Amino acid sequence: MPTRPAHNVLSRPLLFLRDVHIALLALCCAAPAMAQKSPILSPRALPPDVTPKVLERQCGAYTGHYGPFDYRSAHPSDKGIVEKYHFENEYAAFLAGKLTADTYGSSGLEVGKGFQYVLNSFPNHPEALMAMERLGTRLKSERPQNTQYPLECWYVRALKTVPDDPVVRVMYGIYLTNRGRNEEALNNLDQADAELHDDANMQYNIGLMYFKLGKFEKAQLCALRASAQGFRLNGLETMLRKANRWNSQIQLPAAEPEPANDGPAPAASVETKSP
Repeated sequence: MPTRPAHNVLSRPLLFLRDVHIALLALCCAAPAMAQKSPILSPRALPPDVTPKVLERQCGAYTGHYGPFDYRSAHPSDKGIVEKYHFENEYAAFLAGKLTADTYGSSGLEVGKGFQYVLNSFPNHPEALMAMERLGTRLKSERPQNTQYPLECWYVRALKTVPDDPVVRVMYGIYLTNRGRNEEALNNLDQADAELHDDANMQYNIGLMYFKLGKFEKAQLCALRASAQGFRLNGLETMLRKANRWNSQIQLPAAEPEPANDGPAPAASVETKSP
């Protein structure tokens, strides 16, 4: 993705710099009222099975910014505005091993601030949730780059606004697995697994977590489902075979499709390893 170079205004008169700042601030503040086309979400009670270690009051308010919207059904223009200006460059920089990015109108912006903006706008944005988790892992911090909330709050906020999104359960299950909260992780992964049999990408990632939790039969079934839908990464199967945990007697239930040998690959897996 091409990155527009930041404008160098440091040599210009301070008065002009101040006027530019005021103009940009006015534009940013006016944009939500002018541009939002998706229904605004309101927070609800947390699902009763969710027992976070953070307090809900640590996780902030749900007003005062663009959104929040349900990422699954948001208007394309709302997605486009947020991702173009607050995620695409930041995420590309992070995947390249960087912690700052040059964005539209700014240079050297911490990537976590972009991820934070996206999650305030779309609490169930799966790539932003995973990016924030990976950023925390990389920096060994539960509040990387001094972002607004502790990492677990981003899942709390998603579960309070879009509690019916099983992908959020996958992301939260990954977070919990990485912190040894195995019982909570399994609860979230099992709920997600039951609703996402037809999502090869999520099946693969759920399977990786099942493997890490020692649930090898469940991990194999996830690997078989991902393969049946043309998912080309076979690392999960390789891991199970190397661990002598691949059971040739385990097959998909008759109602589910058999693994395919070829065919188009779905979207690449959400990575679970820090860059």
